[in-house]
Amino acid sequence: SSDLRDTPGTLDEVATVISVHELGAPQIYAQVLRCSEHLVFPLGLQPTSVTQCECAIGHEPDGGVELVCVPCARGTFKVLSGNAPCTACPFEQSTADRGATSEQSCRCRQGFYGSSGNCSECGHGYWCEGGAGRMPCPNGSSTTSIMSSSFEECRCDPGWQPIRSPSGEAARNGTHRCNMCPAGFYKTFFGDDACI
Repeated sequence: SSDLRDTPGTLDEVATVISVHELGAPQIYAQVLRCSEHLVFPLGLQPTSVTQCECAIGHEPDGGVELVCVPCARGTFKVLSGNAPCTACPFEQSTADRGATSEQSCRCRQGFYGSSGNCSECGHGYWCEGGAGRMPCPNGSSTTSIMSSSFEECRCDPGWQPIRSPSGEAARNGTHRCNMCPAGFYKTFFGDDACI
């Protein structure tokens, strides 16, 4: 007879299988089973072989012949272990990192903002890193896109010119980047050119 004494269905990559054979004098055999990286034994199943290993939560098969599991790509998640593919986040949402394990990891992607799955375009004059908030461009600047994702996309408005560093480069200090054209100078277009 065989007596398997491990906890069935452990979501772990290692299981010890103990069996007692009673042919003549009882003999006890212990075997350690170890799944490969990013693989686990399925919940509810007493492990008896590494062929039972499946992808851990936040991972999916890479599509090769051998079962190799890789973290879910950005913008996807997987809440259960198994060999099914990861699930895409709802429209206009993504994840900050690979290997997400819940839909709560999904947030508005770059260029959008919002919460509870309601994402809106960032809008002119703002930039959005993704998530719940949006940041306004500094005074005298705006964006050309309604889906800007960084401060670097803020450009000087007409009548404004970039602050210049001592080397003559447009200064980008994160808080203030444009000054009004000085008296006697003008600029009629949007961008980081100097007033004339």
